[in-house]
Order: sequence, then structure tokens, then C-alpha cells
Amino acid sequence: MVNVRLSLNGLLLALFLLALMSCSHQAVSPIQGSWRLISYCQPKTDSTCTPMAVPNDKIVLLNLNQKGEFKEEYKNTLPIHYAFLGCGNGTFTLEDSYLLIKAPCMSSLSGKLFKTTFLDNNRLILNPVTDNRTLQTGEFMLERQ
Repeated sequence: MVNVRLSLNGLLLALFLLALMSCSHQAVSPIQGSWRLISYCQPKTDSTCTPMAVPNDKIVLLNLNQKGEFKEEYKNTLPIHYAFLGCGNGTFTLEDSYLLIKAPCMSSLSGKLFKTTFLDNNRLILNPVTDNRTLQTGEFMLERQ
């Protein structure tokens, strides 16, 4: 009877520890995932921009993973056509509502900073900002894939 009780207690302890460890991984950030560029506003001057839609046959994807890595993908188009980063792979960090993207080919070692605004769970707007978080002209609307 004592052996059965010890075995049952050991089993319960093992199940409790397993449940505790399975809940200890890092939560997924809402910005993580694959985002498709739908439209953007291409800067004309410091205070104006021209709204542009991405045609359905052209695909610009921004992938942000749980490891803090980002990857740009272009299908049926070139990076220069859509005024996005056009820089390939790199890293990202999210602090409050600001997304910082860094890639080796960027002209600035400090990266590119964006203000993030979620319209809902599947739509995101990125606005470029300066290092002191002043909004710049331009806007990128993305849709979760």
C-alpha cells in the first residue's frame, strides 16, 4: 500500500512538473509571423507622400520570427519597386509600439525604426520614425498571411 501511494505521488509530481515546464516558454508577440505588403505611401517631400497599392500578382513579404530574425521576400517584383527595406535578412526588436529592423546592408548601423499600429489581428501599419521617434513621411500597410 505504501509503495502504491509513493508511486502515485511520484507520478503526480512528474505530471505537475511537466505541465509547469510546458507553460514556461516565451509568449508569442503579435508582430511575429508573415506579413504581406498591401499598400504604402511613397514619400514625395518631407511632408507629402503618394498612396500606392501593390498589385495582386506582385508579392512583398516581411517575415518576423520568434528568434528576432526578419526576412524579406519578393515574388514577381524587385525590392526597388516598393520602397520597403529591400535589404534581405536581418534582426528585429519590438519595444512598446516601435519596431527596429537591422540588416547588414543598411546604410545606418542603428537600423530602421517604425511606429507600429495594429488595426486588428490581421492588419498592421508601419510608419517610419527618426531615432528620437519623430514620425517621418510614409506608411506601409501589411496583412497577416
